[in-house]
Amino acid sequence: MREKKSRKSNFSINNYIWLSSIIKAIEEILPYYRKINRVISFQQDDEARSYLVKNADVASNMIVAEFGIGSGEMTRMILSKFKLPSIVVFDASRNIVKQTKENLSLFKVEVSSVIGVFEHLPFKNEVFDRIFASFALQDSLHKNFAVKEFYRVCKRGGKVLIANIGKPDSIIARFIMSFYMRFLMPLIVKILIFKRVSGN
Repeated sequence: MREKKSRKSNFSINNYIWLSSIIKAIEEILPYYRKINRVISFQQDDEARSYLVKNADVASNMIVAEFGIGSGEMTRMILSKFKLPSIVVFDASRNIVKQTKENLSLFKVEVSSVIGVFEHLPFKNEVFDRIFASFALQDSLHKNFAVKEFYRVCKRGGKVLIANIGKPDSIIARFIMSFYMRFLMPLIVKILIFKRVSGN
């Protein structure tokens, strides 16, 4: 018998303040979200999403969700590959969901949007056949708790497909990654944003 997982969350007021700052930052960079994803993933974001889609094995009668939709790149890949009558998109930002849903209007599918946080998903147990999360998990406050929630709402025999920035096994590679993420990546992002704002 499948164990029922608790939905209790340990969010404090500080967690919500921190989450609000993350949401605000993501909303501000949304126009250049795709470029930034290319940078932080070493140009591997599209390849990673394609890998998820290739291994998803989605049937038209399945209930599919994407958690953390960002600019909608993953959603577009899903809807381009599979003939789905509907899809559920989930994000912490109401503004991001609204804008991305408008960008998905060319697909003749029902897009249901839900607002919330990964660590406390507002769904019953075992709802979805497939769950996609593309470069979104790094924005969660408690990653382990978030992943447990993903599996709680996934059906028995379903699939949770996650693409995210990970830590290399090699100590040297891990040091290089850490230096890149902490110092170089923020600098590159600022340059991209400056160029966008200045019109270059």
